[in-house]
Amino acid sequence: MKTIDRLVNRYLSIVIDVICMVILGILVTVVFLNVVFRYVLELPLAWSAELAQILLVWLTFMGAVAAIRRNRHLKIEDLLNRLPPASRRIVYRVINVVVSVFFVLMIWHGIGMTVTVAGQTTDALRVSAAFFYATIPIGFLLMLPYSVYHALTGYRPTEEKS
Repeated sequence: MKTIDRLVNRYLSIVIDVICMVILGILVTVVFLNVVFRYVLELPLAWSAELAQILLVWLTFMGAVAAIRRNRHLKIEDLLNRLPPASRRIVYRVINVVVSVFFVLMIWHGIGMTVTVAGQTTDALRVSAAFFYATIPIGFLLMLPYSVYHALTGYRPTEEKS
C-alpha cells in the first residue's frame, strides 16, 4: 500500500500540478496576446480564441484531477458528518466505489466519443477535434487512481477537521 500511496499521492500529483501550471501559463499568455493584438494593434489572431478554448477544457479536467487528489470535490459532507465514525468510513468508501465505476464508464464513453470525432478538424488551428474530446477519457483516467485509493483507504482529510 505504501508503494501505491507513493505513486498516486506523490509522483502523479506532481505531474498533474505541473501540467495545470503549464496549461494555465499558456492560457494566460494566449489570452493576453489576443487582447493586445485585437485591441492595441487591431490585428486579431484567428487562432487564439480556439486555442484558449482547447486549453480551458484541458485545464478544467486537469484541475478536476487536482481537486479529487485533494479531496475537494463536492460531496455529501452534512450526511457523512452526521454518521458515527465507523459508518462514515464505510459510506465514504461506498461513495468512492460508485464514483470509480462512474469514472470507468466515462473513460469508456469518452474513448468512443474521441474516436467518433477523430476525422474532424477545428476551423482555425486545423487540429483534430479529438484533441478536445480526449480530455474526457484522459481526465477520468487520471481521476480513477485517486478515487480507488480513497475507496481502499477510507482517506478523508476533512474528517480530521470535524
